[in-house]
Amino acid sequence: MDSQELVTRVLAGDGAAATALVNEFGTKLYRRVRARITSPETAEDICQEACLRAFSRLPSLRDPSRFGAWLCRIGDNLAKDQVARQPLQPRSLDFEVADSPPGGDCAESDDCAEGDDCAEGD
Repeated sequence: MDSQELVTRVLAGDGAAATALVNEFGTKLYRRVRARITSPETAEDICQEACLRAFSRLPSLRDPSRFGAWLCRIGDNLAKDQVARQPLQPRSLDFEVADSPPGGDCAESDDCAEGDDCAEGD
């Protein structure tokens, strides 16, 4: 059964058709949401919300054959909204300065001749 027929049946009150639509498009929806959302639990919540919104607005769907794309678009928008609401994680600009440059302190090295670059400025 194609999505257009399933949508028509859902609009007529067929709960099994609604389950069939979720089963058909749920995995694709979840993958798309998980591409933006790192938490599996949050991604599941977003998918549930997307399904609720899609079914509550189903009468406004102009082309029932595009239900899957429409559902994924709702999920994409919800995921983008979630990402926008998350506060940015602060990052430290502090970093440790090594006590000596890699390879040791040139000024204290016997390998450093007076004409070498590392001896200049001492």
